[in-house]
Amino acid sequence: MALVLAGTRARIDVPPPPVATGGFLAAARVIDLPEGSHELMGAEYVTDACTGPNNSWGGNWCVSPIAAQCTDPGTAPANPKLFDVGNEVVTGEPFVAYAGSACDIDSLEGRLRSATAAFNFGERRSVDYAMAAWLDAAALDTEVTGSIMCVIGQMEEWLAVNYGGRGLLAIPLAAVIPAAAEGSIYPDPNGDGLITALATPVAAYVTENITTTFTAFAMGQLTLLRGPLSTYTVPPMIRSDGTCEPARALAERVYVPLVECAVGQFSMTCCDCAGGTAP
Repeated sequence: MALVLAGTRARIDVPPPPVATGGFLAAARVIDLPEGSHELMGAEYVTDACTGPNNSWGGNWCVSPIAAQCTDPGTAPANPKLFDVGNEVVTGEPFVAYAGSACDIDSLEGRLRSATAAFNFGERRSVDYAMAAWLDAAALDTEVTGSIMCVIGQMEEWLAVNYGGRGLLAIPLAAVIPAAAEGSIYPDPNGDGLITALATPVAAYVTENITTTFTAFAMGQLTLLRGPLSTYTVPPMIRSDGTCEPARALAERVYVPLVECAVGQFSMTCCDCAGGTAP
């Protein structure tokens, strides 16, 4: 009687797929910091881009408003110039993205390679999820809802009113595709990212909520301070209760987001697509 073995498999090596790029990491100004940088515990800086429009003065050209206002006791001119606070402090607190890997039939080196690879594949999504939550908490709710094309126009207008620099729009991936079909968003001819018809950079971010209504954000310049990839390993161990913990490895990175001026939150609806469910 012959014995036939079924279900036997050979282990083969298959090259991994390329790591997906995009999202906030692709659209932000990323500054990589070395191990031990104090900035990764939180950072701040001063910007002048948050000032409003210039004041318009139509006073008497023959009188020096500055001299008149600075002379004590001095006589104020009929049309004094205003001196606004010209800067704003931008602050950021850290968040950490990590990937862990455990296996009872592999070496520490194997677990470390697995954790590092898993981190690289998940980094974009982790940063997108964290940034979307952070922006949602910091945003000024504009209560605007409409078609993608109309809302992008309103976002551009809001950005022009509230910010003097080149800002950023953060729009979910599922809304970017129809916006591109409408001609509102297209590839940046001078780079690898996306821009609007007014050349505003677009962060096409990943969201877990797959639906026909999307949350988008308009903001000033986004800077991401990014720490080095840190890795840790723990060998297999027997706990006091007799259970065994397999070899484990951890890969993690610290980020500090810095967004200039205010953040505007917008809601947009997509065509007639039927919303799916997140896996």
